[in-house]
Amino acid sequence: MFLKGGSPGHAVIVVDVIEDSKTDVKLFMLAQSYMPANLLSTEIQD
Repeated sequence: MFLKGGSPGHAVIVVDVIEDSKTDVKLFMLAQSYMPANLLSTEIQD
């Protein structure tokens, strides 16, 4: 979990990690929310 304090603060949580065993490339699924965390959302990035 990564937190950035402030008003409002921000939180990012690592939800899942996958790794290609041939290339050692890792991809991360993240969920993010402002604090207090009322609603989490996942991000898609190419």
